[in-house]
Amino acid sequence: MFETRLPPELAADARDFLRNPRAIEPTRAAASVVVVRPTRPDEDGAAVRVWMQRRARSMAFAAGVWAFPGGGVDPADESDGGSELQIARRAAQREILEETGLRLSTERLLLWSRWVTPQFYRRRYDTWFFFVSARSGEEPVDTSGEADAAAWVDPEVLLAAARREEVDLFAPTRAVLEQLASADSLGQLETHLGGKTDDVPVTRTSWVDNGRDVLVLMPDDPRTPGDAAAMSLPPWCTLVRAPNPGPMTLSGTNSYVLDAGDGVLVVDPGPAEPTHRDALTRVVASYGKPVHGVILTHHHIDHTELAEEFARVVEAPILAHDVRMCQGASPLDEDDVALPGTHDQVRVRLTPGHTSDSLCLQVDRDDRRYLLTGDTVLGLGTTIVAHPDGALGPYLRSLRLLRTVAGPDTMVLPGHGPLRHDAPALIQEYLDHRDERLNQVRAALATGSDGVTAVTDVVYGDVDPSVRGAAEATVAAQLAYLEREDS
Repeated sequence: MFETRLPPELAADARDFLRNPRAIEPTRAAASVVVVRPTRPDEDGAAVRVWMQRRARSMAFAAGVWAFPGGGVDPADESDGGSELQIARRAAQREILEETGLRLSTERLLLWSRWVTPQFYRRRYDTWFFFVSARSGEEPVDTSGEADAAAWVDPEVLLAAARREEVDLFAPTRAVLEQLASADSLGQLETHLGGKTDDVPVTRTSWVDNGRDVLVLMPDDPRTPGDAAAMSLPPWCTLVRAPNPGPMTLSGTNSYVLDAGDGVLVVDPGPAEPTHRDALTRVVASYGKPVHGVILTHHHIDHTELAEEFARVVEAPILAHDVRMCQGASPLDEDDVALPGTHDQVRVRLTPGHTSDSLCLQVDRDDRRYLLTGDTVLGLGTTIVAHPDGALGPYLRSLRLLRTVAGPDTMVLPGHGPLRHDAPALIQEYLDHRDERLNQVRAALATGSDGVTAVTDVVYGDVDPSVRGAAEATVAAQLAYLEREDS
């Protein structure tokens, strides 16, 4: 099973990230080049050799790690415009010249894969990996100034050294080396990669702490923790979690930046916390598009406190269901209506209940549906019905609406907690939970409990004192619902 142990300093960062959530650093676009030649008659081992460099111990990032030539996208690479892939190819062409002296045309650079650095890293990259077969007479030389060793390497030998923990490899490097080691010939690799389209999936690794080591896991590893669903977000969506964990906010408020058609949308900018504001600003800038709107799923302060300041900085309107929350825009007061400028990909779903102004966003893109649910559906536990503003009847209707629009592949992007791939089952759990709680309230009333306090004592008697107020608000909503039901 694929796994890589993180070195101690990175393991410490990963553990600290889980214990003390902080703003996620945005990614920088980068390119890496896998230069390969066939194994010579006097060489044993794998069918190919690959050119690799060991980064100098003095480097601030990835010191001592064996890696392929490459680096970040520079402004010069972007000067001629084009798609992300075209820009990455130009960066790869420049980097391979700078670091090995090889002059390659972009047409020779075959797309291999695309990897995004895990969320806990303090430097994060969105790296495109390219493959090139070195021709006769093309001999790379280390001209990077960043390496203390460089050589043609047998991928089998380097992988064996990594398993013995004699060398350090990042997860993408190890994955590429394993594919190289299993290849029957260079021609097989060229045929396989030559048939690839330009639409490769983004691979996002996760990590797990087993008490002794922090292990890097591939997305399909069964040990991947639930929150690692965030690693599988498409490149047009970035989650920036605010550093405001608590009993009501779980691991913090989830703010989202969506590349939506002609511009960017920022959903629930969250608390007015400087590091969160700065992280959101950097992520928005990384998309290189104007912000068409700051969207609020509801009025609670942990979702909206930063809204006015952020909207002013990015010169965007604030859109919400409640007209009092809007600035420079009309209220979002119609259900199943597409937001302007999103090419019909982002639609508003009115879902009152948690609050009277709650809404969700339905995003249909890349043959998949995504629901940004605010506090209507959370990634962990259940939400409150904030009586008297919120009401249980509308909330149940909103859950049923979401259940009808959620397909088997629908992903829930909640306002708090981990992302969820099991939308239909999750929403049904919410409905079942509400039915169960209503039956418990009916039973409490039948045995003589009267009023919010007494019913809360019976139904939510084991609740943590820090969320007692939320429990009482929910009971008030349940009693109001049952009173209307019985009248």
